[in-house]
Amino acid sequence: MDIRTERYGASLVVMPAGRIDDRVAPELPAALSAAMETKEMRVVIDMAGVAYIGSGGLRALVGAVDACVDRGASVALCHLPPSVGQTFHVAGLDQLVEICDTRDEALAEERATTDEDDASAEPVAPTPPDSSVTADAQGDQEPAP
Repeated sequence: MDIRTERYGASLVVMPAGRIDDRVAPELPAALSAAMETKEMRVVIDMAGVAYIGSGGLRALVGAVDACVDRGASVALCHLPPSVGQTFHVAGLDQLVEICDTRDEALAEERATTDEDDASAEPVAPTPPDSSVTADAQGDQEPAP
């Protein structure tokens, strides 16, 4: 298995290629962890180059997804070959992670989510300190002298 990565803004695209079987499965979470130097908002795992994924590969992929989510990133899979997509469906993994047809779609989903978050966020004006109230050691508020 070979793993390449590319960055697109706040997104990290991970591209494993070859067979992900029990022998090489531990390389996937390790490569993902090493590639996530910063806190990406979106990780896209592009499976276009994956010819086969075994049960060990599925466990490794789920572990890698969990690690990304623990770091605060959203995760999407794209370009699932039919046999790999069927394996994901049978294992119920398509219910745990977003699956997109293309890399562009997966990256666009991140941009759409970010835009929605920005649009729905209400601006909060900074509150100036109130010089007329102070707090004592127990947190009780008293008028300032």
